[in-house]
Amino acid sequence: SLSKTKKSTDIRFVRPARKLVAIHGKQILKIEALGLTSGQFSNGHRFLGEHDIKISNADDYENQIQEFGKVIPNFDTRKSKIEKELIKKAGSFKLIINDELLNEITALCEWPEVYEGFFNEEYLSIPAECLTHTMQKNQKYVPLKTKENRLSNKFLIVSNIFTNNPKNIIRGNERVLKARLSDAQFFFDLDQRKNFEDSVKLLSKVIYHNQLGNNYDRTLRLISLTSKWGNFLGLDSKLCERAALLCKADLTSKMVDEFPELQGIMGKYYAEFSGENPEICLAIEEHYKPKFSGDLTSKHLLSNCLSLADRMESVVGLWAIGNIPTGEKDPMGLRRNAIAILRILIENNIKLNLDDLILDAEEILNKKFSSKSNFTNIKVFFLDRLKNFLKESGHQPANIESAIAICSNKIRELPARLKAINQFLSLTSAYELCSTNKRIKNILRKNSSTTINKLPDPGLFEEEAELHLFDKLNEIKSKTDDLLMKNMYAEVLLTLTELKTPVDKFFEDVLVNTENSALKENRLSLLSKLNETMNQVAEISLLVE
Repeated sequence: SLSKTKKSTDIRFVRPARKLVAIHGKQILKIEALGLTSGQFSNGHRFLGEHDIKISNADDYENQIQEFGKVIPNFDTRKSKIEKELIKKAGSFKLIINDELLNEITALCEWPEVYEGFFNEEYLSIPAECLTHTMQKNQKYVPLKTKENRLSNKFLIVSNIFTNNPKNIIRGNERVLKARLSDAQFFFDLDQRKNFEDSVKLLSKVIYHNQLGNNYDRTLRLISLTSKWGNFLGLDSKLCERAALLCKADLTSKMVDEFPELQGIMGKYYAEFSGENPEICLAIEEHYKPKFSGDLTSKHLLSNCLSLADRMESVVGLWAIGNIPTGEKDPMGLRRNAIAILRILIENNIKLNLDDLILDAEEILNKKFSSKSNFTNIKVFFLDRLKNFLKESGHQPANIESAIAICSNKIRELPARLKAINQFLSLTSAYELCSTNKRIKNILRKNSSTTINKLPDPGLFEEEAELHLFDKLNEIKSKTDDLLMKNMYAEVLLTLTELKTPVDKFFEDVLVNTENSALKENRLSLLSKLNETMNQVAEISLLVE
């Protein structure tokens, strides 16, 4: 329906509208839109179809427009036809196509026909990623791979024109592709004449952000962060520094200037040509991973360490100058970078703490830019992203809150803790223990003004239930300490079930809020120690309402 505030003549369509058909059954509906008055005549394909096709019944529209108009109106039908024809034409070759490209081709073609094209094999000396990008993004062609998984000089064209003699269509497309590949060859050859390391110096002429300096300034910060974190993880410091030094050098290349999507990829090739360590070459390419939602993270530690430095420096730096996401707006991609950081830590079990990453980035930035600490707000920002990420991964909100309450810093441990929580909640006594812990927390909260000793004094116990709980607690604690060292979280929670009977007996026989202040304080100390032991894996009181 048309908005009351807009006239139909104000609406614009993506292509010039020639005819408007509106039929319900056999009844023609009188509608005015796009500067047209509706009728029952439609046009078919511009070159192949008939014009003024009379649509007498809405049920006949699809068949008539396809038979006489040479237009396949159903998108899914058209897409399926294109996919089958591509597979047939590819033969023994493998298609290089994703759903995004297939959808775009489908939207461009009303009566699709697949033809074969070829380009000169000499262009195969250009990196395959560049050739593939040019064919897919610029020309909407479908590249092919050989059985050996190498790019072929054969490619497929999905045309909107059917002809028995497609020679001119094929030649025209080949000429256009040749011009683009010639440009790519020129840029590639020009870049290789330069020493790759010399390109780093040119980064000082490339502005990163007017408030955060140029890309050379930023490179120096990445060197510092990557070296520090890499050294902690057992990586060679010189390797880390070299990878960080070169990771943005390809931004000054002609190839990346022409094809920005190839940053990192071209850097890898140029580093290889310069004789750099293979690990460094790989890190230059992979520090951009994951590039998009659903993309895989790198499985190489140096790549991930460099990626963490790149993304955390960006988040903290942009936050420092007030570039904070609001609502759905996030032009600098802080949310995307935050999620990528969390995924890298979790999926690769990287032993770096989130707090340290934020604080280290703040320290490096403050050496050049005097700014206040935004640690608390940035940490909350990350935890919000983390909760959403874990929820989308299938975890229950209460379980997530429970695990994060204890483990908001060691992000890598969360999946194992959440798995342990799920196993724990399958036990019959689990919810009773969680409720008991909630009761304990309430007692401690109400007595927060009371000075509670770190350790209870067994000499002040008056009831047998106190001593029994104290002994059982020490026994449990010795077990759980060992299990926690081995990250055996499910076993820790299972061990807690042994506390149920002595805890129940304690609350039956012992008055915590006694008028004797020494006894009260000692009993609160015992409950405090009990609470600490019960919540080593997760804040289990949050698992019950």
